[in-house]
Amino acid sequence: MADMANIAAQYNLTLHAFADNNQLYIHCKPENVQSAVASVQQCVTAIEQWMAASRLRLNMDKPELIWTGPKQNLSKIPGCGLALRHFTP
Repeated sequence: MADMANIAAQYNLTLHAFADNNQLYIHCKPENVQSAVASVQQCVTAIEQWMAASRLRLNMDKPELIWTGPKQNLSKIPGCGLALRHFTP
């Protein structure tokens, strides 16, 4: 798990690990949503590659991106928030 936390830190994300689940967190202002989504996507790809090298598999049907914050800030996110997309390298 320490390796995953290090990967998350490289992308300015915080990892919260549970026994069977991991959550990545990033804080951003509404005007920085696109760069935050890009960081999350890049981090998930890096974690997926690390897991494959460790003979583990990330279930790509499970990741989801959830936006939280004050209603006035959430209303500034274009298209009700950007979705997390998976890019296979």
